[in-house]
Amino acid sequence: MRTIIARVQVVAALALSGAVGLSAGTSQTIAFAPIANTLFGLAPFQVTARASSGLPVSFSSTTTATCRTASGLVIVLAPGTCSIQATQNGSATFSAAAPVTRTFTVSKVRPGGPPTPGPGSPYATPGYGPDYLVAGDFNGDGIPDLLVSINGMVLLGNGSGGFTTVPGSQLTPNDAPPSSVVVGDFNGDGIQDLAIADNLTNGLTVLLGDGTGKFASAPGSPFTVDGVAESVVAGDFNGDGIEDLATVNNSTNHVTVLFGNGSGGFSKSPGGPYAVGRSPR
Repeated sequence: MRTIIARVQVVAALALSGAVGLSAGTSQTIAFAPIANTLFGLAPFQVTARASSGLPVSFSSTTTATCRTASGLVIVLAPGTCSIQATQNGSATFSAAAPVTRTFTVSKVRPGGPPTPGPGSPYATPGYGPDYLVAGDFNGDGIPDLLVSINGMVLLGNGSGGFTTVPGSQLTPNDAPPSSVVVGDFNGDGIQDLAIADNLTNGLTVLLGDGTGKFASAPGSPFTVDGVAESVVAGDFNGDGIEDLATVNNSTNHVTVLFGNGSGGFSKSPGGPYAVGRSPR
């Protein structure tokens, strides 16, 4: 009996040793774009990171008194130091990546006198009647940049309140002023991209950033929606860790949801479009 027990123990020990020695999978790394310092009271903003495996990256705050996360959005709660951690827990093929943390400062607005124009302001924009801006870090230097609505002109910030125009950055689809633009990372490369609601068509144009402030159409873009898109928003609507898009369609009283495939492509939600009230905006 003792001999049998001893043999069982030896076999179990060898099996455990072999299991420990098994490879945990191919290694992977995370590239996490810089996060600029910000002011308390500004709107939530997008952060971007990518895993070399192509698997979706998750974000979490390690300073929850100062900030929290929702998918790829950071919501600032108080002045102080905010630390955001990007993780990828691995799969059957890839081992877990080493977490990467980005830290930035949230400051209170300093009291002062009347506002003064930034250096070089105002900036002329071709065309007529720009009606809104969107902000993002389009060249990955940690400094906020701007996109002008009327023609998709990109202005790169220099960190001191000044901006320079990116040559050839007029991004307007179909020669029509966009009705709405949203910033996101739609192909998971850690570089900010754009989704533009076309003002005169039933289309949604997705433009992938190259990290220098220039953009090119995603494969399959523009993507058809159910009516003239009045507004577009980004979010992870099916919980797969990939950014999706939704448009509100003023002409047909519908909302269209488009699921992202992680490489810049989109397809309509099987349950859509979703009926809403009259003339949604």
